[in-house]
Formats: sequence, structure tokens, C-alpha cells
Amino acid sequence: MIRALVGAVAGAIAGAGFYLSWWIWFPTLCEPDDGPGCGVAVIAMLPVFLCGWMLVGSTLVFLTLKVLKRRSPWPAAGLGCALWVPLWFVFVLVAMVMTVWREAGLIGVPVVSYLLGAVFTGREPRSSAHGDEVAATP
Repeated sequence: MIRALVGAVAGAIAGAGFYLSWWIWFPTLCEPDDGPGCGVAVIAMLPVFLCGWMLVGSTLVFLTLKVLKRRSPWPAAGLGCALWVPLWFVFVLVAMVMTVWREAGLIGVPVVSYLLGAVFTGREPRSSAHGDEVAATP
């Protein structure tokens, strides 16, 4: 439960930061009379914004799990970061079929990706009746 909460909060911070920095940065670059330069700027800067906020979200997941002394913070951060791209494709496909609020995807995709990354990577070992740690069965 704690891992899911950590993932969701880190994803919400990364998603909100991505959304706010994107819309603060690009209205100054994309005036209506700019022509094709705006499109090139958006395509060129998207990986920079995406990687920057992926790094922020992954760092938040890693450091929070490390401070809470939970198992496997690196895989949780890595899987959460890796899930951004496939979840964006899913969101774009859903948005093509349905009317979807764009901001829901900009903030929701990082929340879901870090939540899944944190939940699916760190199972705590079960303990036996004597207090010894027993390896978790797959």
C-alpha cells in the first residue's frame, strides 16, 4: 500500500510538473503568426521535457522508497520511467476513439506508470512463525 502511494504521489508531482512547464514554456514560443517554426520547436523540446520529468519522478520514487527502507527502489523507479512511453501510446489511442480531457493524460500517465512500477517490483518477503524471512514464492 505504501509503495502504491509513493508511486502515485511521485507520478502526480512529475505529471503536474510536466504539464505546467510545458504550457508555461510553449505559449511564448508558439504565437499564431510563427508559422512552421513552432512545430519544430515542440518536436525538438518534447524529449527534453519528457526525460527531465521522468528523472524527477524516478528520483522521487527511489529516494522515498530508500528513506522508508523498502525493497528494490531501483527497479521501481526504472519500471515507472519505462512505462511512460507505452502508456502514452495507449492514451493517444483512447483519445482518438473517445473525447478525452488532454490534461488527464498529461498528469494521469505518470501517476499510473509510477504506481505500477512501485507496486509490481517490490514484494516484501514473508516471515515464518519464528520471525525468519522466507523467500516469496513467485
